[in-house]
Amino acid sequence: MLVVISFMFHLQRLYGTHTALLSAVLPDFAQVYGFIGSVFDPNVTGHLHNLKKMDPIDVETVCS
Repeated sequence: MLVVISFMFHLQRLYGTHTALLSAVLPDFAQVYGFIGSVFDPNVTGHLHNLKKMDPIDVETVCS
């Protein structure tokens, strides 16, 4: 994890604060954990639809 954070700061110094570039490096953990929590909520439906709307890095994190 420390290597990823160091790499992220290195990219930030090189390219500025391009959030699109940084979001491609790290998943949106709030969205990932929110999705995982919704799977266990019997009142929430449409999990496959929500999964299809997520960024690929977030889907990979959910499915791994």
